[in-house]
Amino acid sequence: MRLLRARPSSSSPIPPLALSLLAAACGAAPQKPGVVRPPARDAAMLLAPPDRSRWMPESLDGADLVETLPDGTRRALLGRLRVEASPTGAIRRARDLLPISRPAAAAQTLPARLGGGSLFVTSGSNAQVFRAPDFLGRLTMLARGTSGPVAVIPGPDRLLLRSLGQDRIEAVDVETGAFVAPLPLPLAPRVSSLAFADARRGVVVADLLGVLSTLDAGASWQRLPVVEARSVSLEDGALVVQASAGRWLVDESGRAVAEGQPGDASRVIAVPPSKARPPRRPLGDKPLRAALDDGWPMPDGTAVVARAGKLARVRLDDGEVVGISSLAGEEDSACVAVRYGVDVGFACGAPGRGTSIHAFVPPLGAAPVARFATARAVAASGSGALVVRGPCADGEPPAGVAAYCVLPREGAPREIHTRGDVGVERVVALADGRVVVVVPPRGGSDGQLTLLPATGGTARVVPLVLPDDVPTLRRGLWLDGVQEIEAGELSAWVESGGSLVGVRVKVDDGTVVAGRVREESQAVVSGTLGLVVAAKERRAHETVDGGITWTPVDLPDAGQGSPLRDPSIAGGLHCGRVGCAMPFDRGVWLRVGWGPRADPTDLEDAEERLGPTRGSSLRRTPTITCGISRVDAPREEDEAPTRPSWASRRSDRGEPEQVSASFRGFRGAPPPPLPTGFAAFSEGTTGQGIARLYAWAPKGAAAGRAARYQVRFFDRFDTAPGVGVRSSSISLPPWHDEAAIAEALGAGVGTSVVFHALPDVSGRATLLAGCRGGGRDGCELFSVAEGRAVSQLPDAEDEPYGRLFPPTANAVWVEESWYVANAVGASLVVFRVEPTRSRVIARLPRGGSNPPLARLVRRAHGPGIGVLVRGQGVFGMSDEELYVLPLSADGGPPGELVRLGPTDFASRPITRCHADDDGWLLETAQMGLPVGLRVQGARVTDAELRVRIDPGRLCVDTIAARLLDVTAPAPAAQPRKPALVAVAPAAPVPSGPDAIPLVASNAGGKRAIGSCAP
Repeated sequence: MRLLRARPSSSSPIPPLALSLLAAACGAAPQKPGVVRPPARDAAMLLAPPDRSRWMPESLDGADLVETLPDGTRRALLGRLRVEASPTGAIRRARDLLPISRPAAAAQTLPARLGGGSLFVTSGSNAQVFRAPDFLGRLTMLARGTSGPVAVIPGPDRLLLRSLGQDRIEAVDVETGAFVAPLPLPLAPRVSSLAFADARRGVVVADLLGVLSTLDAGASWQRLPVVEARSVSLEDGALVVQASAGRWLVDESGRAVAEGQPGDASRVIAVPPSKARPPRRPLGDKPLRAALDDGWPMPDGTAVVARAGKLARVRLDDGEVVGISSLAGEEDSACVAVRYGVDVGFACGAPGRGTSIHAFVPPLGAAPVARFATARAVAASGSGALVVRGPCADGEPPAGVAAYCVLPREGAPREIHTRGDVGVERVVALADGRVVVVVPPRGGSDGQLTLLPATGGTARVVPLVLPDDVPTLRRGLWLDGVQEIEAGELSAWVESGGSLVGVRVKVDDGTVVAGRVREESQAVVSGTLGLVVAAKERRAHETVDGGITWTPVDLPDAGQGSPLRDPSIAGGLHCGRVGCAMPFDRGVWLRVGWGPRADPTDLEDAEERLGPTRGSSLRRTPTITCGISRVDAPREEDEAPTRPSWASRRSDRGEPEQVSASFRGFRGAPPPPLPTGFAAFSEGTTGQGIARLYAWAPKGAAAGRAARYQVRFFDRFDTAPGVGVRSSSISLPPWHDEAAIAEALGAGVGTSVVFHALPDVSGRATLLAGCRGGGRDGCELFSVAEGRAVSQLPDAEDEPYGRLFPPTANAVWVEESWYVANAVGASLVVFRVEPTRSRVIARLPRGGSNPPLARLVRRAHGPGIGVLVRGQGVFGMSDEELYVLPLSADGGPPGELVRLGPTDFASRPITRCHADDDGWLLETAQMGLPVGLRVQGARVTDAELRVRIDPGRLCVDTIAARLLDVTAPAPAAQPRKPALVAVAPAAPVPSGPDAIPLVASNAGGKRAIGSCAP
């Protein structure tokens, strides 16, 4: 146990009893001006400490500031608690708590159009929205978010909730909490940021579309010329767009003007510094803490405090100083309020100025009682009398004599002298005028009491009668501060080796009664009041009767953590007549008053309710039933190599060089023939082994035209007999000898080269990107089409291609031109790459912190291209939808965004595509759209569809999957055919013109071919 704020007069060992009473002087007076008797008042009310308690934070230290009001009042969130601190030092708090730990919540003020008040949004996977009539008012749960943490934006007539993880926009009716349509937002895949200035004007940042504004509450939207916009906010009533190159302000006509440029829409008003004097703080920044440390509670709910030459009255509800007057002569003094007479007094002292005592004079005055030239220890007896260590007049007592000046509750002061082992005694003045000198147990003696009568008479010695079952009383230290708790009964504290016990002593017969021995980690006592805290167990107990009985203390749980084990931090644990100050992990809290909570519902979590919920449709995975009609397998299983087919060696001169190895097959397809005397080079693409490049040149030959290369690429949707591998023609490479090929393919000793395939959705062409240094040193592009020569494509005129790594980079092939899309910073850049020219044709903004994958798509018929993304669905219809933004092949403005329908393909009829069917070509795996297959005759996984999609229509070209194994029984053994092996089906296979083709393949070239029922 660590005992705080209750120090004995001496901590040295106590010698054997040798203390005797010398005199009882009944007329010795302190220095002028003498004793002043204030008017009598109800002593019983002043004697009892506040019998109800209330927890308050000491300050806003560690709080998250929400706003500062014009008068200087600060509003903040302190853990789960809402708090206001005024410039005068007063602090007010809410009664209920936000039901979630730090980070607690975001707070904002609702505009008048939405009814005003304050809004609080808790963080977490299921964010909660609470509303209060004002910042500290009772919380009412308004709604619960359905998609993780949210930001709340006041809309024209409803609250808009934007999920921070998915940029999903939901809307809530501000009165009922019911989910409603998120007003007419612009048709956009996602809105990453939005703000409304009033009931009509608003600005959004939308994926692919950029910045749009409305002047009619969303009925119409217009694009604004802001490039690379990041967010939009409402600042002092102005709509501000933050872009990578600076800030733009949107005026009342909906125009955007760069901040600081001509036509700037902002109205910046320079506010001169306030000339108003800061409010006076006579008790410092924390008047409520001052009241707890040194004040005395009054019956009207205030406390009187004397400090720095001022006498103040502090309202205990919030620490507001409600009255102040001067305490002359004590400008540099520290004062403590004590029980004196039938009222209150103040014992004040300052270094070099001695000690003075003042009597409180209602309503807010004080009269001097006594002044001593030297520093004196003043002890309150609890009866209204004071005991001052030292003689009543200035000077020193004779050697070996201890003097005490007793200021009784009524009557003249009297001086008491003791001799012997002075300092061990405890002097108490009783309410009836008697004086008791307590000599604690020591040296084998149980101690004694010496009773001095009020007027004349003989002193009487009464031995202490100690209980046998509390050894602490004999070996422990009896602390200073012994008080009369009831008529003729004393209260004292005994501390021994980390334990603390309170005792009652009857002065007439010396009987001692002990309370429970406490061994908590921290303890603080103040007269008959005490608090013990077990920080490790996070519990506390209090006593108001000197330790005879103890009751549990409810510790707050507002996100401030546990009580500190080392209370010397943050000012330490302290208790006084007004209450206690307790340091926690995240700041000091004040317990104003003693006893049970004044309000049993105080500091409880705000009531949570389910309320209206948004109807959310679960996305279903379409399951298609298929059967296997045949199994194709290569003549020899030849898995794709896992590393380049060359090895390193050192030449005769010790320099590194490459030794080419023979070709290996690709996904079951044999390699190109390697001429005799030629060096072979082969490099596969990363990922799923979509393509492999073969190159060969005469060994050791000088530069010439004999080198060749060819690219094989895999079409997982190809159902024709074979292994699904397509080939370019054998072509002349841009590298003409063995060394140049090794360098270009990363086989040399220079920078490594990694190849990526960006296949066209048709499966008959692919774009090969050879990227050096992980893409940092640029990428070279090669156009590969079935049966055609491989051609190297030019670099872009406008800017580098960047890291052309799938899936963020992808391509389509339309009318002999490649269109390549790549994410560059906060934009999606689209290149048109022709055999002789490459340029940027579109730069589309990507909004949000984690925008969804965007892919280039093309029409099944005609030259149309577009960008396909997943985005938010229409309220009440679907949770997520597909959108396509048509692009101009010549770099013109994009077309109008098209909503293709929900990503839930299970809700659509699935039919087979026919030759004349048009639509945007899409492979479902590229957009993360799952498909389930039930296949008779094979085990497959990773199913995907190649579809054509338009608004309201979807058809399937082919279904592809990864083959695990064939489960249909094989036919009887027969001679191996040159290329194919057939396996009989295990069940009837769907057939007819509407059956959808299926192909399931593995890396070795085995393929199961079948069909599926639509």
